[in-house]
Amino acid sequence: MISALRLCSALALVCGSWTLPARALAAETLPQELVQLPAELLPLREEIEGVYRHFLAADPAYGRTLEADAARKAQSQRWLPVLALQSGIDRSQKKSLANENEINRGSPQTYLQYGVSLKQNLFSGGTDLKRSEGLRLSETAAQLRHQISWKSAVKQWILDTIQIQFHTELVKFSEEAHQQAQQLNQLAKRKAASGFLGKRELLESEREVLRTSEEVQRNKSNLGQLTQISFLTYGVRNSVGAKSKALEALIRVSNNVLSIPTTQLVDAQAPQSLLWLLAQTETKIAEQELGRTRSGRLTPSIDASVGFSESRQLGAAQSLSANTQNSDRTQQWSVALNGSLQLNPPITFGMVDEALQRLMTAKQTETKTQRELALAFTGSIERLRIVVDRQNVTAKLVGATSKIREQNQRLFEAGELPLDRLILSQQDLDRDRKLLVTLANEESLLRAEMGLSTLWNLPPNSSSAAQP
Repeated sequence: MISALRLCSALALVCGSWTLPARALAAETLPQELVQLPAELLPLREEIEGVYRHFLAADPAYGRTLEADAARKAQSQRWLPVLALQSGIDRSQKKSLANENEINRGSPQTYLQYGVSLKQNLFSGGTDLKRSEGLRLSETAAQLRHQISWKSAVKQWILDTIQIQFHTELVKFSEEAHQQAQQLNQLAKRKAASGFLGKRELLESEREVLRTSEEVQRNKSNLGQLTQISFLTYGVRNSVGAKSKALEALIRVSNNVLSIPTTQLVDAQAPQSLLWLLAQTETKIAEQELGRTRSGRLTPSIDASVGFSESRQLGAAQSLSANTQNSDRTQQWSVALNGSLQLNPPITFGMVDEALQRLMTAKQTETKTQRELALAFTGSIERLRIVVDRQNVTAKLVGATSKIREQNQRLFEAGELPLDRLILSQQDLDRDRKLLVTLANEESLLRAEMGLSTLWNLPPNSSSAAQP
């Protein structure tokens, strides 16, 4: 029965240890970046918090942040004094000898010994301070990685939402094209019944109805798939109508980007990016580690200690002579200041070389990150300018194609234009309208990235925009 109870208790402890992280995550407070959102992101607060909580449970960067915080706190506790308690029982006997002959034998004595001491490290070659600084930098790097992780998730959710809006527009255009194809087919049937249209032209109109119907189904299928994948990935359902208005404030942040020279904008925003700050922090960690390794060749240490001990005799005291009597209790106080100098083994020199190479790697990584960020900013800005120019030209093209489509419609109704020419003009209009909405979608993606770079120091990814 007792063993069964112990087994149940052990299982309860194990189950509790597994459920503890989930409870901790549920009670975890939001980061400062979510508590004080920029005004442009306030309309998306509920969705952003939902995405953050969804990713928090499976984000290793968050766990490393907790590990770094615990390591820093553990290092700070090394400055606390060490309290030691001692106790023991000692039994001894004393006898006197003269020329191997025993002349006196004392009775056995039993003593109870106990004491307390307090030890405080005053100086340890500066290694404690350097280790604390290194752990603080490591915690900063872990926090930056966590910020990059969850902010990138929110950014990708925003970009996916823009893509869902784009596919919603495609569904609307394909439905309009299908409706026009049906109307054209009804007109073709009336003309064929009156003898003004041949069977081949009627088949062409029916084929156009089937083609537009297939396109509607394909676009709706793509939209449904994107919406479902977005919900499963981010844990937030997309309401396209509401999000289109909420995203406008974020997209407008980049309105002043085109008026600033590219090099000036890159110099202003790239050094503030989280990836740049993370690379700099890792370089500082490598530099600090190198300094701590070099200073570890000689390690001086100074400790202060204070202690009190007492030894109490158990039982009655025995007389050695008529004039003397043993004391039954002794006390001792001590205050000490101890110093030491430790010479570390030759392996330290190899550790210095290793730290030097680690620092070189960190500097090379920092340089690589800076170049990639400059390239990403430059590519995104120039791509945005190109897309804006193409969009202006395409808008004029759509207007011209619409006029041609209307004129061909009137000519067909008057019997002066074959049906296949009217269908081709309708297909040209659909193609130009899709190109325009595609360019508008790419512009929204680029502007959203530039807006998040300004508000959250999250660098743009020039490859994330669609390439028409």
